[in-house]
Amino acid sequence: MSSEPIWKKDDWKKFLMLNRFSSQRAEVLASALVDQNLTTNQFVDLVAEYDRAPANSALLFKDIGFKSLEVMPFVAGVRRFLESPKTSENESGVPAKRRKMDEQIMPNPQDLDWFNSLKKFALYYEGERGVKRAITPITRDIAVTYAHGSHDKDWVRQTKEKPINVKCFYDDSYSVPAKAVLRSDGPDIVILKAEGEFLSFHPGMSSPRIGMRYLMMGFIGDKENPLKLNVGSVVQEKSCGRFVGSSGSCKGESGAGFWNTEGKVIGMNTAVEFCEVFPREVNQKTKQYVYASGGSTRFISVDVIASVASKYIPEEPTVEIEE
Repeated sequence: MSSEPIWKKDDWKKFLMLNRFSSQRAEVLASALVDQNLTTNQFVDLVAEYDRAPANSALLFKDIGFKSLEVMPFVAGVRRFLESPKTSENESGVPAKRRKMDEQIMPNPQDLDWFNSLKKFALYYEGERGVKRAITPITRDIAVTYAHGSHDKDWVRQTKEKPINVKCFYDDSYSVPAKAVLRSDGPDIVILKAEGEFLSFHPGMSSPRIGMRYLMMGFIGDKENPLKLNVGSVVQEKSCGRFVGSSGSCKGESGAGFWNTEGKVIGMNTAVEFCEVFPREVNQKTKQYVYASGGSTRFISVDVIASVASKYIPEEPTVEIEE
């Protein structure tokens, strides 16, 4: 590894903004990190020390200028960077020119193929003031969304009198009326039944497991209300069928589906674990924010969803456990 400073100030700023830091904080911390003159070896040691003794390493980050709540997203971003493919060395043994941060945030071509295969699952309906609310299909005619907030008992009753109109973000001709048929506060889910079919095929379900990669599709709850894609992996299992994923989540992303690399649904987002800040120059043409980094998100497993909705799901599509 190189003993030269790893990045200049602009590189650090882009890295920090990619990992949920505001432009103002990124500017301050980028200057502080440049002053530290960190080498690649020291960059790696930051993460290693945090893994060994989080409490002790917190003092190191504090000395640099980090606030306590800023350490976790920074370390998560460092891990992601270290796990990404690195540039090769030239014949003289000198490391090739470091990749620009713009290259670091570009999606992997294989992940783009993965995402393209999931576009048909980007379902939503428009709530109050036209705000998109994510819906996750689990069978041909059954889908799930969240139960908190605006999806209270009155909303469930209203859908029975006036069905919601489910749409697909990537298909303007898609329109499927649906009613809420069941609501459960415990797992925070509402089961929706289509008046017809959400899909022409069964999407498949798979139990989440630690280490499983996923792609989450949801909608940011701001004035632009764009589709946002999160790529991460399952990192922890909680009680009552809840899991923690390594990607961040934002206000408005409740109801977003989690899909594994085989295109099977593994769960639905229920909680904003760490609100993210996005560099506004990214993907402004499509209004889609891709590859949110750092933080974490909580989701309810498809096993729980299928159990709650069992009376509406045929016996044939069983939940598979991947080995």
